[in-house]
Amino acid sequence: MKRFKNKEIIKILKKQTINLIISLVFLFISISLIATRIYLENKAKKASIYLNNVIENLNNRPNVYSNLNLYAIETFVAESTLNKDLKIYIVSDDKHYFLATMNSKLYNKIKAHDFTKGPYKIYGLSTKVDANLKKIIMDAYSEEDFTDQDFYNLYGGVYIDTSYSNKAFPILLILGIFSLIISIGFLIKYIISKTKINRDLKRINDNDLKRIETELKSSDTLKYPENKLFLTKNYIINLNKGLKVITYDNIIWAYENLIKGKGKNKNILLMNKDGILITVANFKNNDENEAKIINILTKINEKNKDILIGFSSENLKKAQAKIKEKINK
Repeated sequence: MKRFKNKEIIKILKKQTINLIISLVFLFISISLIATRIYLENKAKKASIYLNNVIENLNNRPNVYSNLNLYAIETFVAESTLNKDLKIYIVSDDKHYFLATMNSKLYNKIKAHDFTKGPYKIYGLSTKVDANLKKIIMDAYSEEDFTDQDFYNLYGGVYIDTSYSNKAFPILLILGIFSLIISIGFLIKYIISKTKINRDLKRINDNDLKRIETELKSSDTLKYPENKLFLTKNYIINLNKGLKVITYDNIIWAYENLIKGKGKNKNILLMNKDGILITVANFKNNDENEAKIINILTKINEKNKDILIGFSSENLKKAQAKIKEKINK
């Protein structure tokens, strides 16, 4: 693979690896956040208490993170008043009946589960059975002598709400995914930049590359590393977006341009003999940079007196005429 040996060019190219470094940093952050989320969730599950223990040993204590081994969803009871997607069911383990809320996604997973391989474990927050829910179930036993005590003996005073999630879990996941997206964005930016430079280098033959390297060492070369621009004896070299190596005799027009939508920033545009505009440097609009722009345009004009300098309607017409003349040849 062709490579530049000039230290100043290498330094500019190395700066482009900052995108790769940023990508790796955000990838590390993303992995850390997602791993933390998984760790905390697993830790909470391990610390959860079996729902029957919450009912019998903790006296139906609400707001306890609980678990339950399901062997069957017995019957639908009611829709949740808090969430339209949640429904309340009577469920059972191998010994007792319980009440549980679940959304359609969880319900379908449980229904598809092969219980011959074991129970389906669910997690959620123990939630107090309110009067409305108890009444719905009690009404189903209206023809029987079913008391409040019978209800609590059969189902307990709390149910498991599977919709509960520690607020930190989704936040960590969202931040992790967001960091991953940023990481991918910077990685793509790095790959595009690297690919462009390698592609542009391949277009330069070995003799021209050797000549460029020699001219870069010359004291006559104007160097603007902060703008990624070098003006040698025969070449304009720009590394702003990829690698552009332009000979002076291929330029018909050069002028400064105010960048729209970017405040007061300016750039230098070159038009080649095919009428293609090439951006070779970007500048913040201030007196120091204005002097630098004038110096660059003057240097370009010195290398080829036929180059039109500055934007004007007259130069536009002349440039169009030169392009038309080339086409008609």
